[in-house]
Amino acid sequence: MTAVISQPAPRAIAFLGLGAMGYPMAGHLARAGHPVTVYNRSPERAQSWQMEHRAPTMIAGDFDFGFSVKWMRKDLALCLEEARRNGASLPLAALIDQFYAEIEALGGARWDSSSLIQRLRHASARS
Repeated sequence: MTAVISQPAPRAIAFLGLGAMGYPMAGHLARAGHPVTVYNRSPERAQSWQMEHRAPTMIAGDFDFGFSVKWMRKDLALCLEEARRNGASLPLAALIDQFYAEIEALGGARWDSSSLIQRLRHASARS
């Protein structure tokens, strides 16, 4: 199941906690045009382990290190379905699911979350 949605208007977003997932997610949202404010209780955690340690593998296109896009989309589908049942709106979760669907279409169902960089590469190659 792939949700087709339009890009939401830029919204101010706050991220609390910048671990291996929060840091890149905040970065993707900022690059998409959303004003992002971040907070982390310890400055050393504000630096992303993933960016410090995985940058060479991301540049090389090697994404076989973590929680797969397929599993990420399964969890997002559960959240989005529950939100629909409760009448809640989760536009950013739907947008991230759409990004991961694009990664799956590129053959990346078993890649990890760092593979979102491939979406940017693919978009750059088309323009």
